[in-house]
Amino acid sequence: AVPATMAFVMQRQWHSDRRVLLSCLLAGGWCWSGLTVDAHTLPISYLTLAPDEHYLHLELTINPFELSFFKELDRNQDGLIDSTELAARDQEVCRQLLDCLHLRRTGQRLQPENFGLTTDGESHHLTLRAHYPCPGVRERISLDSTLISLTSGSHISHVTWRYGEKRLETVLDSP
Repeated sequence: AVPATMAFVMQRQWHSDRRVLLSCLLAGGWCWSGLTVDAHTLPISYLTLAPDEHYLHLELTINPFELSFFKELDRNQDGLIDSTELAARDQEVCRQLLDCLHLRRTGQRLQPENFGLTTDGESHHLTLRAHYPCPGVRERISLDSTLISLTSGSHISHVTWRYGEKRLETVLDSP
């Protein structure tokens, strides 16, 4: 005879194995059924700031689906922003994004010397790059972001400040 405690353990193990087997069968059946589920995109952008001897470099990678004016950009309504659609309005989109990123040094708002926007066809993201003349960045630089005015209420920005080998990271979220 098996002691009662051991029988309980064996019974619990059988029920656990049965649940795992049932889960596998259901998952396998779902896969074979041809059902598809669309992946969702996260409401997050990635902002990197990196100074060198002469410039403060900014790179913002954002999911265009997050932009309140996405449908206006997507002229052919295929759910993607291709290079042709972007070229028609890239300077305007750059300005809209840059107007939401307030960089200040000693109280003065910095203005980019040049900037541009690219699309990554494989990941569907847009990347904004801007270069701010800022020789010998030693003073404190502040960032205020109002990207939430162009994105969904759940949007967050992951910010990375790189200075040489040092790296500081933070997350900006909606108020």
